[in-house]
Amino acid sequence: MNQIKLIIFFLIFISLHGCSMTSEQYMNKLTNTCNAYGFKQGTTEFSQCLQNADAQYRAEDSARRSRAQQAFSDAQQQLKGDGTTSGTINCYRTPGVPNSSYCQ
Repeated sequence: MNQIKLIIFFLIFISLHGCSMTSEQYMNKLTNTCNAYGFKQGTTEFSQCLQNADAQYRAEDSARRSRAQQAFSDAQQQLKGDGTTSGTINCYRTPGVPNSSYCQ
């Protein structure tokens, strides 16, 4: 049973941390987003765009983490005494979207 828990924990850990960005990559992502919207760097509008993009990314990241924590909690509840699970846990990742892994 402990081996199953370890495997589930490892899969969730990888889904949460396997695609982490450096702070430079993160700023490049936000900058590219605002450039794509047509904002000019150095303007108040560009700075506001960066703040909005950061807030949106953090909210999405928090929601992803909450879903992963819930999936982990659900997996623990599904464990039976013989070390098997009574249900299936599926993990997904949206192609091209960093940190988009989630399990259900």
